[in-house]
Amino acid sequence: AFNGEAGIKTIELMKAMSRFMTPNYLASNSDDVMNQFQQGKAAMGVLWASRAARMDDPAASKIVGKMDFAAAPAAVKGGKSATHLWWDGVAMPKNLGNDRDTVFQVLMDGIDEATVTSGNDLTIWIRSNYKPTRFGTGVTLSMNAGAPIWPTEPYLGLATNEIGKLVPEALGGAMTPQQALDAAAANYVKAATEKGFIK
Repeated sequence: AFNGEAGIKTIELMKAMSRFMTPNYLASNSDDVMNQFQQGKAAMGVLWASRAARMDDPAASKIVGKMDFAAAPAAVKGGKSATHLWWDGVAMPKNLGNDRDTVFQVLMDGIDEATVTSGNDLTIWIRSNYKPTRFGTGVTLSMNAGAPIWPTEPYLGLATNEIGKLVPEALGGAMTPQQALDAAAANYVKAATEKGFIK
């Protein structure tokens, strides 16, 4: 249960670290964080690895060649890297229609060896011909530091959605960490029951 002692301590740690963050951190999204890095206004942060190459984009970044990449730090001393490893995938809807083969060919073209080779430096690819660059350093180091693979159970999204709605209330002081997590847990149970995950 995420509304136990570990969850409360996590929110308390996040709140304590907020003094190092931008004043509007509760309203910031990953685009804002990336822009702060690119403009030299942030010294450290955790961001999608797919954004790493943009740090060296001379059209948008003032820190070209000055940013290094590391593992996400552990949340507790001696702990694993406090992040998850995940990847993007492709899917075709069941009700796609009659042109499934064409759609499949387009999807495969988007991840074929030639695409990976030409876009090698743009992201981190899961193909054997991908050649890791410095932009993938953080992923490799996080993996080596024990970062787990993001769980694929469908009910997890319901939990993270409810946590994401209410943790800001605790960080902003409108609720205590316990109140926020208890409310998120109750909302999760309701949503998971409606979806049939809890009988």
